[in-house]
Amino acid sequence: MTPLVFMVTVISRDASWTSPKSIGDIFLLYGPFAYFAEGLIGLPTFLIYRFLNWKSLIAFCCGGALVAILADLLISRLFISWRVSGGDFGWSMLAGAISALAFRLILGRAFIDRKSVAIRTEI
Repeated sequence: MTPLVFMVTVISRDASWTSPKSIGDIFLLYGPFAYFAEGLIGLPTFLIYRFLNWKSLIAFCCGGALVAILADLLISRLFISWRVSGGDFGWSMLAGAISALAFRLILGRAFIDRKSVAIRTEI
């Protein structure tokens, strides 16, 4: 989802930037940050969802959008020096929601039918 969001953002802003090389450069610039943030924020979010037994598609979409906006805010405040437009945050939230939805659908029945595992003190 990340490459698609970068391409749509670049194309919607300025048609002169839409060469394949420039899109690749943008992905190489932002991609590592996006995937690092997903691992740093997304994995704990998934573990919290498992702990709270939240399984709905809407919960995953909302969580994905939240992870995306947190990652964007961290990246835009800490790692880049230029101003990021508000529309970029919206695109990232959409990408986060769709990515989380895809993740939830990939998990499928294994996540829904998960049986609780007894902890050693509960045996």
